[in-house]
Amino acid sequence: MRLTLAELRQDPLYQFGSFGETPVVIYDDDRWLLPVLASAQSDGLLPQPALLVAFDLHHDALPPRNGLGDIPSIRAGGYPKEALFDLVRNHLSALDDDWIKAGMELGLISDAVAYGVHEGQPNVATTHRDHLGHEHRLFIQVGLPGSELEYQGHLSDLARSEGLSGYWDVLGWEHSGRGGRFGFRRGLPKIIVNIDLDCFAMYWRGYHLPWPDEVFEKEFHKVSDYFSTDGLAGVDVFRDFCQRAGMITIAREPNCTGGPEKGATILRRVNRYLFGGELRLPELDTENA
Repeated sequence: MRLTLAELRQDPLYQFGSFGETPVVIYDDDRWLLPVLASAQSDGLLPQPALLVAFDLHHDALPPRNGLGDIPSIRAGGYPKEALFDLVRNHLSALDDDWIKAGMELGLISDAVAYGVHEGQPNVATTHRDHLGHEHRLFIQVGLPGSELEYQGHLSDLARSEGLSGYWDVLGWEHSGRGGRFGFRRGLPKIIVNIDLDCFAMYWRGYHLPWPDEVFEKEFHKVSDYFSTDGLAGVDVFRDFCQRAGMITIAREPNCTGGPEKGATILRRVNRYLFGGELRLPELDTENA
């Protein structure tokens, strides 16, 4: 029997909340997104497969370390909970570095864009052909949307439109014509937005440190004055992604954020600077009580 969100609500691995009308799910390890995605598609909140837009220090897009394993039978069998949980718990890497391509192999993820990825991450191919022969595109972005709106940025540079067209096409990003500026096409399908809190942690001499306020301000609230993206800030692109989202997921990743306390600090700042304080989750509500 196919997994549903009602079943996940009963599982202690997950906490549910919302951003406006959009469901939000938070959990510890990023690979546990896959059951959420399967159940959201089962409930009709997302198309199958769906575009993944991630904010993550790591691209999580290595080939599955243990090969396909039971992935073909899980896909063919309609994603039963027991089999899918067993795959995530016992087959995928505990380093959370191979779940995106596993999601493509499962038929859950169409294409993927990951923002904020550390430059030292292993290189991966920009396309992936799954075991059924379907091709998936993958874009690993070192920058965040704010920096990509600036001069020669990946979201602003008309001079490189030919080379960037595949990236823009996956996002639904387009320029409105002479004298206009960039923005998203209307009528785009729902996507899943995934936030790994380690995207907003800094590493210095062995320390994990939450981004200070000034970094959030510059990365997400600095307004572009470049002609093709004039007036846009990174938070505008982020909010547009969230408006298109059928589901938003958040991975705490305590091992990569310096532990639960620092992770909680990051979550509060993400809520403030990215969600405008409108994110509703039990752990945030408890802090505000």
